[in-house]
Amino acid sequence: MDGKNNQKPASKAQPEAYGQKSKDQRIQELEKEVLDVKDRMKKDVNKLFRDEYLMNLEKKNKGLAETNTNLQRQLDFANDALPSQSSRIGDDVLSTERIAGLEKEICVDDRGREESSAASQLLDEIQAGPRARRTIINRRQRQSAKRIKGLKHKLKDANSTTGREEDRAKALSEKLSDLNAKTNKEIEGLKKDLADMKESKASEVWLRVKAEKDLSHVKEEKARDIETALAEERKNNTIVLDNLRAKKDKELAKANEENNIELATY
Repeated sequence: MDGKNNQKPASKAQPEAYGQKSKDQRIQELEKEVLDVKDRMKKDVNKLFRDEYLMNLEKKNKGLAETNTNLQRQLDFANDALPSQSSRIGDDVLSTERIAGLEKEICVDDRGREESSAASQLLDEIQAGPRARRTIINRRQRQSAKRIKGLKHKLKDANSTTGREEDRAKALSEKLSDLNAKTNKEIEGLKKDLADMKESKASEVWLRVKAEKDLSHVKEEKARDIETALAEERKNNTIVLDNLRAKKDKELAKANEENNIELATY
């Protein structure tokens, strides 16, 4: 009997403990999901915009910088070549240093092939004689002006490309801001769900505690009522037994008295 009474509360408490454990696990899963969303969004943003985009942008900027440097070098070369040619071509006699310098400009590597060809052409024209010098000066001035114009156009295109890259970077930055806002909104929603779950759990715990407390009061009152009823029953039974004993004793006394009278008669 005692063993059975001890086993019943354990079997009742087991489903409650299982339900409580399930709710705790659900809360832990929601918390883990919030952290996973944060980590996943951080990794996606870093992969899309920091690693890939910044690497490509740095590569393009480096290429543009090299292009600008080369164009500026060519522009400086053209600007330097024009006045030096005009002044030196106007001389009656070319110095051996100038001719040696032009011959040296011919001996360049593949990257300076265009400059080498121009220097070779200039040397041939200078050696043609004094009568062609004015024509040479005018032609070289026109070529240099045309080349400077082309280089300026290339610089303008390079600056325009840089502007487009900056616009693209700005658009990507705005996209990143929108993605962060969306991520923060999703995280706030998960936090709210988690808070609602915790509040629901707290309410459920409070109701369970209240029910257990009310049940305890009911059990105490029931026990008192049963104890009172048993005491009253014992009291009534005692009175009845006392009356039965008195009646029985009276009957036995009367029967003994009759027996004694009957024995005396014999």
